[in-house]
Amino acid sequence: MARPFGERVDATVGQAVTLDLEAIKARAEAATPGPWSCGSEQLDDTRIQSADGEMTIYDEGGHTWKDADFIAHAITDVPALVAEVERLRWMETELTQAVRLADQEADGIQAELQAEVERLRAENATARQMVKDLSNEIADENDVAFPLPRNTVAAYVARRVDL
Repeated sequence: MARPFGERVDATVGQAVTLDLEAIKARAEAATPGPWSCGSEQLDDTRIQSADGEMTIYDEGGHTWKDADFIAHAITDVPALVAEVERLRWMETELTQAVRLADQEADGIQAELQAEVERLRAENATARQMVKDLSNEIADENDVAFPLPRNTVAAYVARRVDL
């Protein structure tokens, strides 16, 4: 929805502003082609003129040369700003899609890692049980009291299991 003519846009950095880019482009395209220029710095005789001389606007007072300079640059500034907004919106769409894909990939990797953690936990539990069983077997064979030093159990396990 377009703002009423003359309504000022009050926005701070980071605050979204609704722009009807199609309407802005249509107004810019319908205007006399630019560039335009300001013909006077006199406060009492400000004029804006198109490059081909086809359009001249005189202001006999009430506006400053700075106002005329702003208006004269609008014919080139507005299309450039519209193009930049369109580029930034395109980039936002692309980046949003890239973040969405990265999130999906991260979710997949997280699931794979969780499965690997579970596999390693099960393998660790099996290895612990194996060490416990072998420790009991060593103790029974040698009539040794527990606990055995780790290096003794490790040496025995290494001989019995192809590690």
